[in-house]
Parts: sequence; structure tokens; C-alpha cells
Amino acid sequence: MDREQILRMLSEREAVGRAEVARLEEESARLAVLIEGCRREVDRLAIAREVLSGLAEELPGAVPAGHDLRPEPIMMDQLLTILDAAGRPVRCMTIDAPVVRDTGEYFEEVADHDSDELVVIDWARLVVQQVYDGEPVAVPLGVEAAVSTDLDAVLEWNTYTHPLRFTADDIVVLTMPWGEEIPVSLPPAASVTGRRLAAV
Repeated sequence: MDREQILRMLSEREAVGRAEVARLEEESARLAVLIEGCRREVDRLAIAREVLSGLAEELPGAVPAGHDLRPEPIMMDQLLTILDAAGRPVRCMTIDAPVVRDTGEYFEEVADHDSDELVVIDWARLVVQQVYDGEPVAVPLGVEAAVSTDLDAVLEWNTYTHPLRFTADDIVVLTMPWGEEIPVSLPPAASVTGRRLAAV
């Protein structure tokens, strides 16, 4: 093997190594987004647990908080009865890694500060289920925005700063991180999309 062949072989291996580094860096960034979403979801669940523990202590026959992490059937029946009597479904918003609707591409992969292209960024889901019957219905929550929208700002969107609220038994109002309020009829029949977001 002469010098030129050795140099060519080393160059090819270097190119393969650089491509692998780039791939791993992209995967690391994607995992970082997912980890942050999981952290936020854990925080949201912790808040829900604390609120539920406070409510449970007020219910007759409830097990004191900290004595047993497993819910007693009687307490759960009481909670379900309360929810069912209100005539409203259980609902929540969950955070997802932001993706471009219809393509499944992560927004971080298409973000471009120099582009005016518009896309719909799905960043969360609305999940609705009747208390005693029916399957959960989950629809994406998105907003039309330019691909030049600041990625860091998108990653800071969360579902716990503004709680959901009912304006009627079958209408829930979602407040987006940028302040927009979107009324949604229940059960939701299609994806929910906010109005075009101003450049950030």
C-alpha cells in the first residue's frame, strides 16, 4: 500500500468519523429536549399529587397522606363520583418534543433564522376522557409559526403556567404560553391550532 492509498483511506475514515460525531450530536440534542419535557411532566405530576393529597385528606375514610402510596378503592370511588357528578370529563395538557405537523420532523432540525417559511409546530397534546367510560381522546396542540422562531423560546413553552378551565360542560379553554386563549369543544374532533405566532 503506497502513501496515496494510505492517505485516501485515512481521509475516508476521518469523514466517516465526522459524520458519526454529527449524528451523535443531533441525537444528544434530541434527547436533551425529551429529557427536559420529562422533567416538566414530573413537576406537573408532583403538583397534581400534592393537590390530590390535600383533597384526599378532606374525604371521609381517606388514608392519611404518606401512610400508603396505593390509593384505597373507597377514596378513588369518592373522587370518581365527585368528577362524574360534575358532568365533566377529565382533561389535561401534556408536553411533547416540538415537531412539525404532518412531517414528524423535530422543530430543532428545521429551525432556520434566515427563513420565512411557515409551519405548524405541535408542542403539546390535549387529552380528554370521560370518568367512567370511553377511551382517551388525544389531539395535538400546535401553532403556525415561522421556522425562524427562536428554538429556545419554543422549548420553554409549558402547560402548567396557565391551567385549563371550563366555560361550559362541553367547552374547555386552553391558554397558550404566549397568552392566546383557544376554546375547544369536547370531545375534540381534530388538531388544535393557534393563530399565527409573531416572530420571536
